[in-house]
Amino acid sequence: MRSLYAKVQQPLVEQLKANGQEVTYQSLYTPIITARVTPSVIEKITPRADVKRMYIAKNSKPRLNASRIVVQANTVNSRGLTGGTQQRPVAIVEYGRIASHPNLPANQRSLCNSTISTDISGHKTWVAGIIQSTHATYKGIAPDIQIIDGVVDLYYTDKQVMAATDCAVSTASVINMSFGHDTNGNFTDALVEYVDNLVYSTGATIVVSATDICNQKPGSPDLAFNVINVGSFGDNNTTSFTDDIVPCTNNIAGSYLNPDTPNSDREEPDVVAPGVNIRTTYLNGTITDTSPPEGGTSFAAPHVTAGVGLLNQRKPDLYYSAAEVRAIIMASARHNLEGSSRLSDRDGVGGIMLAAADTVVANGQSDFLFNDGNISNFPISKSFTATNGQKVRVVITWTHKMPLGKSEDEPTTDLDLNVYCGNTFIGSSESYDNNFEIVEFTAGSCSGGYTALIHNLRPSIGYEAIGFAVSKTDT
Repeated sequence: MRSLYAKVQQPLVEQLKANGQEVTYQSLYTPIITARVTPSVIEKITPRADVKRMYIAKNSKPRLNASRIVVQANTVNSRGLTGGTQQRPVAIVEYGRIASHPNLPANQRSLCNSTISTDISGHKTWVAGIIQSTHATYKGIAPDIQIIDGVVDLYYTDKQVMAATDCAVSTASVINMSFGHDTNGNFTDALVEYVDNLVYSTGATIVVSATDICNQKPGSPDLAFNVINVGSFGDNNTTSFTDDIVPCTNNIAGSYLNPDTPNSDREEPDVVAPGVNIRTTYLNGTITDTSPPEGGTSFAAPHVTAGVGLLNQRKPDLYYSAAEVRAIIMASARHNLEGSSRLSDRDGVGGIMLAAADTVVANGQSDFLFNDGNISNFPISKSFTATNGQKVRVVITWTHKMPLGKSEDEPTTDLDLNVYCGNTFIGSSESYDNNFEIVEFTAGSCSGGYTALIHNLRPSIGYEAIGFAVSKTDT
């Protein structure tokens, strides 16, 4: 991929340099470059057939007990998954560096893009604690996991975000981005395009925090199709689900407005996680009951990131199948906070449940499907069983093909999902502007087992990377 994209970029790079322009960064895994360009040269390169779109570079900003029990991390840890034997670390791409801290082991950390800054970031240290803290009470989701500290400059320039991410992506199982900038649903943004390209090219899983602003539509990079977009909810500092508080009520940050898309049926965020009154690793080197709690979607996203790291310990080859990871997380997020349990505005498909996600993986209830996208390869049939009375959620996700797509505001390919028991129709999901589909039902007597059929309603050029997952629970 690196060789391919270097060749794709080279003719434009050569023209820019010949015209005295500064090429500031060439992405390793996507066909994107950043440069300082004068207006006259912009006019020269605009007619080029290999120039799809130009953006003005933007700067992003950070977005930001009981939560580990609420998301079932303690249950997953008790199954022996703590990140200790995982082959691949998780990465945090963000301004500055993680601080030295007694509950963030230095031997479980490495640097990426390290020459950019030696500044210590409090926000990044907090995020790291949610993932990795070894504190006896305020323990991280994956306390034994390795962290790649991807360093970005103070202004979160596009080129440094891309450089740090490119550095981390070849090693990390998942990349956390708890930052962004608001576009109010506008898709014409370089960082959105970069992230979607990166996932399509590499299969990397990227977890992003939703915007904290309740009256804003999704921004960048949370507007991207191929990421896991995480909103926040309040767990009331209890382990019970019954008193949890949905986003944008009781002063809880987080957006639930959906972007403007051709058919007006895209739903964001994908999932939610605890993001209110979180105590984590502070710069003074202590975590106590009196440490000031923090909150925001920045704190929700690393719950998911660390959870994906634990799933990768269970199934190491998940690191290159982002569509399967997203399907697993969405299928198992059965903690419904409001509206329909299948999909609703404020909590997406629901609050994450990591033990349920681990069960999906451990029982072989997920798959990564890969083909050349030819319509003759569809429908794809997947069989599964369920016990009478179980609540069942079937999810497919697929990777949006930004390099080849004609439109940024709808998925390149449109897949649909139908579920049958023999010849009996059970349910379907047929949205237009999501790159996921969900069927939820209560199992009856189905002696021959169930069949999920994946149909391709709008084929597109290029391979299809499809994730499939089934999550089941007793009533």
